[in-house]
Amino acid sequence: MTAVAFRFNSGATLVELVIAIAILAVAIVPLTMTLSHSASHSADSMIEVKVIELGQAYIEEILSKRFDETTTLGGSPPCALATMPCGAIGREAGESRSTFDDVDDYDGLIEQPPLDSLGIPRVGYDRFSVSVSVAYASAAEVASYGLDSTADAKKIQVSVSPPSGTTVVFDIYRANF
Repeated sequence: MTAVAFRFNSGATLVELVIAIAILAVAIVPLTMTLSHSASHSADSMIEVKVIELGQAYIEEILSKRFDETTTLGGSPPCALATMPCGAIGREAGESRSTFDDVDDYDGLIEQPPLDSLGIPRVGYDRFSVSVSVAYASAAEVASYGLDSTADAKKIQVSVSPPSGTTVVFDIYRANF
């Protein structure tokens, strides 16, 4: 009996290797683009959290103050057109950030870097910027919210600008009560 030798090919041909390389090249391009995009935006969520924390800190500080210079410490009676007129928007002569005592003292405040209420720079916010504007409620807001007069509320806008990215504006109202 004669032995027949069978020969098996256990490798890949050159054509198969070229096709495999082409498929991998096509698959790797979108994968590397996705990884590159996520790596370049990985800090975005951290910056967004810092923007919100900074805005909240300013809002809490401002809302802890009296509605108006003429308002008593307890808030009652509130200033009103007929009895005790509300003061003008803006800080009074001689006031500084550490002595602000009513919400409209913050009107026109611009800080870079942001400071705490004692004037100490906030750690980790070196390249952030904060600006504040305060105004009495507009006629449209009075009608929309069912207020009696513009002296019933002040609109406070806190704008926080991160080092790179879009400025975030927080709008809040302080009621006169």
